[in-house]
Parts: sequence; C-alpha cells; structure tokens
Amino acid sequence: MYKESERAKMLETMLQKGVHFGHKKSKWNPHMGPYVYGVRNNTYIIDLNKTFDMFNAALDYLAQLKKEGKTVLIIGLKTQSVDIVRELGKKVSMPFVASRWVGGTLTNFPEISKRIKYFLDLEKKREQGELAKYTKRERVMFDKEIVTLERKWGGIKHMSKLPDALLLLDSTEKQAIINEAKEAKIPVVAIVDTNTDPKPIDYPIPANDDSISSLQFLSGEIAKALTT
Repeated sequence: MYKESERAKMLETMLQKGVHFGHKKSKWNPHMGPYVYGVRNNTYIIDLNKTFDMFNAALDYLAQLKKEGKTVLIIGLKTQSVDIVRELGKKVSMPFVASRWVGGTLTNFPEISKRIKYFLDLEKKREQGELAKYTKRERVMFDKEIVTLERKWGGIKHMSKLPDALLLLDSTEKQAIINEAKEAKIPVVAIVDTNTDPKPIDYPIPANDDSISSLQFLSGEIAKALTT
C-alpha cells in the first residue's frame, strides 16, 4: 500500500503518534525481540522500520480481502479502543466486537447465530409494533433486553457466516480469540505490543496498542485499505 518513497514520512508520523512506545522492561514477550529497536527510560522502543514493512504487508492483505468482497471481523476490548473499533467497523461496513468477547463466537457460530436471530426478531417485533400487546412493564423489560443484546451482539448482528479474517486492534483476551481463530482456520491480523507473542499471528503489526493516538492513526490507515 505504501511506496518505499513514503517510508521517511510515515516513520515521522508514527513517531509523532507514539506508535514506537512499547511496555516497561518488566512486561515483555521475548518473541518480540526482533521488533525492538532498544530501551529508553526502562521502556522498550519498537523498531518503526519493521512496523512500516509489516503494517504495509497487513494493509495489502486487508485491501485484497476487501477487493474480493471478503469479511473482516474487527476486535478491540480495551477501554481506549472500544470507540475506535466501533467507528472503524461502521466506517468500513465490517462487523466488530468491542468491550467483551463471547467465547465460542467463532468455534460455536451456529449457536451464536441462534442468539443473534432471537435479538433481530425481538428488534423487528418492536419496530413493527408487535410488542404493543404486552403490558407496560413487559415492554420495559423487552426494551432493557434489547439494549443488553445490542451491547453484546450489535456489532456482529449482520454477520451471517464466519469472517474470512480477524483484525485485532488489541485485546485483554487476545490468546483466547487467537485460539478460536486457529481452530476455525481464520487468518489473524493483529497489532502486537512488546508484551505480546507475535508467533501465532499471520500478519503481526509491531506497535503501541495502548495509546489512543497510536490506535487512531493505525485504524485510520486500516480504514483506507478497507475502503479503496
């Protein structure tokens, strides 16, 4: 996606956005060693030349999926990434999961689909006025249930089949999600900070996954790949 002539400009932008900041030395995964430039103030510094190359490869892959009409499930569970994930998913018209991962979403999709169908049916009944026959108290209960189901399934309620790839902006349950993806044979693109094992990731992107400015920059570039 990026040309070699754009490297210097991109590296400068990534520096400004704090993409290079890793975790403290006390929190790191040895497999991230090849992507570490050095240590500053007891904090690992990510090699942005490696980030540029690997981000480029990931963006090319995502752009190809978009071109082929494939589905990418976007995931981010940390507080600082929830709004970014929702915005990105809506902007590129891709399913997303924010705030909480439900185990079995990939490995038990038929059962998950039943729960989503119930949610969609309930929404439809409310929109068509079919819930008007119930008491006021019952309607309030239905409204509360719909809010809960929207929070849980809203981002994937139109995902009728398993996604063709996952995009992890971050995750406090990253390994569980990756394990499900591997079992379901779904490729994974993921931002990997210095405390993450990049080995199980098909397209790792060494970068700061804690900073809002870093995540906003990376998601902005990802949006371009998924809308071209």
